[in-house]
Amino acid sequence: MAESSGIEFVWYIVFGTSLSILTVFMIFLIVDHFIEYAKRAETENASEAWLRIFHTMSKANLLPTYPVAMPEIGPKPSETYEMAFLLSKVLLPDLVPAIMDMAEFWADVPLATNIHEMRVTEENAGSVYLVAEIPENFPPKGLRSLTFSVTSRDQGFTNFEQFRHTYHHSHTWFEVAVLPDDDEKDTEQEETKSPPLGKWIITNIHADKEWETHTVTWSCNDEDEEISEFVTSLQPGSKIAITAWARYPAWVNNVRSARIDCQIPAVRKL
Repeated sequence: MAESSGIEFVWYIVFGTSLSILTVFMIFLIVDHFIEYAKRAETENASEAWLRIFHTMSKANLLPTYPVAMPEIGPKPSETYEMAFLLSKVLLPDLVPAIMDMAEFWADVPLATNIHEMRVTEENAGSVYLVAEIPENFPPKGLRSLTFSVTSRDQGFTNFEQFRHTYHHSHTWFEVAVLPDDDEKDTEQEETKSPPLGKWIITNIHADKEWETHTVTWSCNDEDEEISEFVTSLQPGSKIAITAWARYPAWVNNVRSARIDCQIPAVRKL
């Protein structure tokens, strides 16, 4: 009986020691994580720190997410922080944001999404499907790119079989337009309900019965000067819209979903 009690006593000592070692090890990992985070935080301003928290909370499903996935274009946040931290060791802090901006270290930011189906014909061509507003807390002239993703198809049949499953002679498409401010709207245009005129972005595949997703990115550095000027002209509070179009009888633009995203400089101040 005494021998059994001794074995139990030894077992409790071993278990307690192991538990203590495991606890100390977990505390060490947590402290090390926060030390690493603090080092990286030196290269972030309040906006970047908030963005990091937003990504963490989104992964933990603590914030609402968009029903249509956002295409990731820019580098991962961890890559941005590491690069800023390394550059800050060899360059003047004031030079780092400009260099990283030129290297297109831009943060992906969601703007708007819509998943309601819409049927557009020649009669209601130019209907607004999705509107996005540039956030008021964005820096002036801070927009670097816009990404438009649209899932759609046309009526699925055609009298011109030679053009089926191509983009030739397809008469359903999408445009992007800048919406006027409330105090700049023309009264006559409101009364006639004229659709906003914009710039073409996407054409549906000719006579395709399957839903197709097209993604287009406009950059401030685009070779097309019109696109570059469009991006750089947008300011905080500007509203842009994706409009759906169809021309000629029997042509139908069926829209399933769309989203608008943007990119801004990931590091603006050290």
